[in-house]
Amino acid sequence: MSSSSSSPTLAERVLVTSHPSIAQRVNHLYIRPGFLPGMGESDPPPPSLRQDNRGILSLLRSRFRLLCSYPSRSVQTNKRIVILAQAAIRRCRNVRELTIVLHDFFIPRSFALFLESSWACLAGNIRKLTISVTLTKLSLLLGQGESYGLAVLEELEIYIVYSRFPFYNGQTLVKDRLLPFTISHRETLRALTISSSIPLDWSPYLDGLGHFPLLQKLVLILTISYVTLSNPSALTRVLDTHQENLRHFKVIKNHGYSLNNPRDSLYGAWVTDEFSTLILPVLQTLEIGLWPDLPWRSPPSLSIIPQASCLVSLTIFDVVLCDTQVDRVLDSLQLGPDGGLQELRLSVVYLHPQLMDLLAAKLPLLKVLDLTFDRLAPNTDIQSAYYNKYAYVSFTFVSYVPCQTILFVQTLFEREMNTRMYTDWELQYLKLSLASSNCGKGHSQLGCMSIVARCIPRGVVFGLENDCFCNYPRVLGPDDSSFGISW
Repeated sequence: MSSSSSSPTLAERVLVTSHPSIAQRVNHLYIRPGFLPGMGESDPPPPSLRQDNRGILSLLRSRFRLLCSYPSRSVQTNKRIVILAQAAIRRCRNVRELTIVLHDFFIPRSFALFLESSWACLAGNIRKLTISVTLTKLSLLLGQGESYGLAVLEELEIYIVYSRFPFYNGQTLVKDRLLPFTISHRETLRALTISSSIPLDWSPYLDGLGHFPLLQKLVLILTISYVTLSNPSALTRVLDTHQENLRHFKVIKNHGYSLNNPRDSLYGAWVTDEFSTLILPVLQTLEIGLWPDLPWRSPPSLSIIPQASCLVSLTIFDVVLCDTQVDRVLDSLQLGPDGGLQELRLSVVYLHPQLMDLLAAKLPLLKVLDLTFDRLAPNTDIQSAYYNKYAYVSFTFVSYVPCQTILFVQTLFEREMNTRMYTDWELQYLKLSLASSNCGKGHSQLGCMSIVARCIPRGVVFGLENDCFCNYPRVLGPDDSSFGISW
């Protein structure tokens, strides 16, 4: 942090926040005490080299943060900051959202008292609570939350993260503390998110939830296996119990946990045997991870998507689909007579004209299309003799391809697409991204989008954002950048 007078210290920021005209604008309190020493450290960590140049005016935003990007301070300085923050929070009467991030920090008594006073001041108005915590800190936060109550809590997000220090009672903690805490907000909770990078069995937790009359959103970020979900029917019962009010369901792999054993077929069996048989009449948004070990070769009549007549948005994670698998997913959509999917996001091996034909024919009401592809191909027959020998099937790694080959394949793709016109397709937003060999994320391809957009007379908006923060260019071509292929 800069020592110049134009860059205020953390204490000065807290003092500014305590001003009544600013305090009344704060609606999100974000606590992440990075100035505290880590667990196992006898002294505070060395000063951070990062700078924060946002200035005092940034405090006019609707968040008040205790950030991690500040240098180490003496114990007395830390206590002073905590005292100042405690006084400032008492003035923040309009806070509706509370986020607490406690990882491997050492929590002194002064900071524990600060947390307790924060609960006392804010608990009655908090509508959204987000906790990102190690298991050792979870008990502390839940205990304080239970003491002061959260009478109007509508959204609860729990993120259990990995710790350098082992904690052997995690299963008991989830069942005896987290479950009662969740159930205590049964009458008000509308959204529940559970994420864990620790191998805990969540079946007892799900089995004990019961019915939440207002629950509309359920998010599970877990690597589902025989270890983390010993009884998959517990999850099925939760979904079935809330079929009349559940509008948003998300279940994806937690990439912070590497237990995903390819031989563990529990998740695939649950998707095809239980999840696909559910009837979710009001579900509107489905975000699901479909792993490569799903039984794709089973009979085509076997569905992988539940019956959701009101489904308007579908996102598929964690798998790159070939043409047959895309067709299988689309055939699994059991939409009502007046329904129609409006948003689709997935990753495919090949982007080719026949894929666009398939989507336009089976999803005429689609308004948002977001595709990430491994390779560009002019048609399904070639797939491509000129191109295939240069690229791997992997979604994450695409090897170097000669520029002449890229331009040749793009020219054939454009020639094929120019023979098409999707006059009845209601598409309004289009994003086509190539999986980068550098970061594995999608890089937006303006050239490909322009080619496809010519086939849609209504006109579409392009999604130009990359799915990552790397500095590789969005558009790259040896002679003609309009093709927009980046590698």
